[in-house]
Amino acid sequence: MERKLLFFFGLFVGITFGMSTERLFLDLKKPIEVEEGWAKLGKPHEETEIKLIIAIKQRNVDILERIFWEVSDPTSTSYGEHLTMDDITKIVAPEESVLDAVFHWLDGHPITFKELTPNKDMLTIKLPLKSAEELLQTEYHLYRHRTGKEAVSSMGPYTAPAHISKHLDFITGHLGLNKVHEQHYLDARNFPRDAIAVTPAIIRLRYNISKHAIGGNPANIQAVAQFQNNFFSQSDVSQFFQQFWPEDNFNSTVQRVIGANDHKNPTALANEDVQTIMGVAPNVPTWYYANDGSDFWSDLGEWLNILAASPSIPLVHSFTSGNQGNGQSQNYNNRINLEFMKLGARGASLLVASGDFGTGCTVCYYFDPGFPATSPYVTTVGSTSFIAHSVGAESATYSFGSGGGFSWVYEQPDYQVKAITHYFASPNNFPEAHFFNREGRGIPDVAALGVDYHIVVNGENRIASGTGVATATFSAVVSLLNEIRLARVKSPLGFLNPLLYKAHEKHPDAFFDVTQGNNHHGCCGYTGFNAGTGWDPVSGLGTPNFYRLGMFVRDDVK
Repeated sequence: MERKLLFFFGLFVGITFGMSTERLFLDLKKPIEVEEGWAKLGKPHEETEIKLIIAIKQRNVDILERIFWEVSDPTSTSYGEHLTMDDITKIVAPEESVLDAVFHWLDGHPITFKELTPNKDMLTIKLPLKSAEELLQTEYHLYRHRTGKEAVSSMGPYTAPAHISKHLDFITGHLGLNKVHEQHYLDARNFPRDAIAVTPAIIRLRYNISKHAIGGNPANIQAVAQFQNNFFSQSDVSQFFQQFWPEDNFNSTVQRVIGANDHKNPTALANEDVQTIMGVAPNVPTWYYANDGSDFWSDLGEWLNILAASPSIPLVHSFTSGNQGNGQSQNYNNRINLEFMKLGARGASLLVASGDFGTGCTVCYYFDPGFPATSPYVTTVGSTSFIAHSVGAESATYSFGSGGGFSWVYEQPDYQVKAITHYFASPNNFPEAHFFNREGRGIPDVAALGVDYHIVVNGENRIASGTGVATATFSAVVSLLNEIRLARVKSPLGFLNPLLYKAHEKHPDAFFDVTQGNNHHGCCGYTGFNAGTGWDPVSGLGTPNFYRLGMFVRDDVK
């Protein structure tokens, strides 16, 4: 009888004072699969430091989204009236009571570092591994990849107390493992003599970029973000400029590096993106965001966390997602989309590679384009190559499948409904209906050359290809368009898609149409999608005609 009384007294206290010990799974409800090439070695030392990013739910998401679309639509009276970081904070910052509850939950744990973003919706902490396991009720292990890379990671799932879980979107940081992309590129000495090595001069010639189109406004900053321990070399960038802009006194120094970049161990992925964006848009100040985590999704969250905490951010951001799949969870993806919206509302243009895996594939029955390429709140870039061995018409890439298709999760946004309707109304050999969702968000939005780029890695000439360099190329074009806007005291372009689709609708010659090729690579030998007239899920609206786009953003957009 005494034991029963104690039980009911404890239950009463727990309910009355909110001290229930019930724990709920957060966004991740089952373990993440270990990627190919990784092997579990055992338990790390319990004092190993773990960094976690806690995404606290935001308020007024509907207000944020409404403003995002208004400032991004060139037909809106509010177009270009971008917000500041402080404006964003006033809209989305959680209630103080929510923050108090989260901080109280963390009390009693030996946290060595704690930082809240100005928006008050992203909290970064560091603590010993043993304490992280207790906090999240999960386990960490040491893993080694066949390339020699090691990582400490929890594969989940993880939980939080019920009264805390309701306030959080996700917790990330050392959760999962990267798909490690082992580098493959061609030595320039082995490049076929009858092929065209793509250089800044070739790109600018093809896309009608005048010799006078260079950087000059110090506020017009562009950036490259790389994840998964990809680093660039400043000496390689300098050598690149010496080779391809030898008679011009252009600035070849990356203006600012955010994060831990290892100049002595550059990778082709990072070098090609930095050299391309700076080479195509010379003298535009360039920043580099380096991330060295063990998991792409954690790195992505950390990068967005850094941007959210920065009062001033670059106007253009180029980043490569690679084939990382579809995110940690849908809750995670939804929150990442909100972070994309916040950046677009602040006037930033985000360009992401569509991926080098064609249509993507699930059980040979569904095409499966990856996230964040399928996000409606970024501009997704596909890859093309020259049809003949001369500067001129382009086709879809033939050496790899340029990512493209339709999202199974996100509806078709208004800005692309007309273009996609035209695509399905045109004669084309479409894949069978079960392979894709014709009502979903279509990717890519645009494309650019992505094959046979001449780059420098560790002082050696190399040939690189991929949707990453295509994204860096289109990003450079956007930077030069911003240069035109800023010179006329107009707003930067911000989120691009409503403007790009409107430009194509009014002036189809603002893009070079890509009508040949497909992206069949990627799903059990099936054909995939074919390029066609107008927008298609291989090359998007096409590749940029800078001269015509420049006239549009100068004269037709307020």
